[in-house]
Amino acid sequence: MALDSSNTLYIADRNNNRVQKVLMGSIIGTTIAGQSNGTGGSALNCLNTPSDIDVDVNGNIYVVDTNNHRVVFWPTGSSSGTIVAGNGISGSSNNQLDTPYGIAHDWSSNIFYITDQNNHRVMRYFSNSTSGTVVAGNNGAGLGTTQLYYPLGIYFDSSSNSLLIVNWVGHNVVRWVLGTNSWTLVVGTTGAAGSTSTMLQSPFDVTCDSMNNVYVADTGNHRIQFYLAGQSNGTTIAGVSGTMENMSTVTNLSKVNINEKASLFSAHWTPKIIGELNGQHVKLAKLLGEFGWHSHKDEDELFLVIKGQVVIQLRNNQNGDILLNEGEMFIVPRGVEHNPKAENGECTVLLFEPASTVNTGDERNDKTHLELEHI
Repeated sequence: MALDSSNTLYIADRNNNRVQKVLMGSIIGTTIAGQSNGTGGSALNCLNTPSDIDVDVNGNIYVVDTNNHRVVFWPTGSSSGTIVAGNGISGSSNNQLDTPYGIAHDWSSNIFYITDQNNHRVMRYFSNSTSGTVVAGNNGAGLGTTQLYYPLGIYFDSSSNSLLIVNWVGHNVVRWVLGTNSWTLVVGTTGAAGSTSTMLQSPFDVTCDSMNNVYVADTGNHRIQFYLAGQSNGTTIAGVSGTMENMSTVTNLSKVNINEKASLFSAHWTPKIIGELNGQHVKLAKLLGEFGWHSHKDEDELFLVIKGQVVIQLRNNQNGDILLNEGEMFIVPRGVEHNPKAENGECTVLLFEPASTVNTGDERNDKTHLELEHI
């Protein structure tokens, strides 16, 4: 999201492949980038899973067009945009991006910074140049102080000429002073997820106020954390740590009808959350065709077939593929590379896995869904 000087709100409506503009005092948005009907695409009048936006003083917007591997400049009132970073093809050259996520501007110099998620780096772009320069990371995925690990949110701190970067898999926020080759820890515990006041779990975004206090979207813990400048002990200012609601106050509990939930969507390989328990998500997904090889380093994953049939291919499994029919389940252990396939028609499955689990594991491609819809 972005807010301009008149308190107009701009929202990257990710799953609808568009950007919405909401005037102050209104609850109805207007589509200002992408297609209003939610159709995604790669043409310059379309978007494909936009993740972040920034807005200049004239109301022009910069859109991080994640699954088109580009950043698009969309002038106010225009029906299409122009590419200002990336070339629309995933890659690691300086004129390419691979699943970019966040954007931050240094408006005084007309420079913007992009978190290049799958390349584990941050790129800097000057005005009128679609080829960027690496300013952070680019040393492979990892937890070392010269590395980034799927960077997502980013904030430019003009007072220290530095970038605050959310390390999604690193469960931390780090500061990278421009011109240096390493980061220092701001908040979180590097490489360890948790819900205490000093820990984060799969954070997505970061921002600061005029006093350099830090605000973090601690997504895996369903909360917003506030940190006084220079402090690493946070306070929850929105949400409830580790859960979507304070269940002790809930009085509207009801059962879940899986078939009814399944009728609410048709997209394949797009898990929907239908419940939570003990830090686990209960997800409903429809499968068709082949998903792709991947693994989950830290999470076990349970497949329970509700309708249809799915084959779970396991890398180097002596017992061969696992065929699951209706009413059958299988647990894929953490770290085991696997490939689900539904080649005999659509299959509906329940998935039980930790809330931190991403459907494509450590891989990032057009099937990756970082933000799941609750239905």
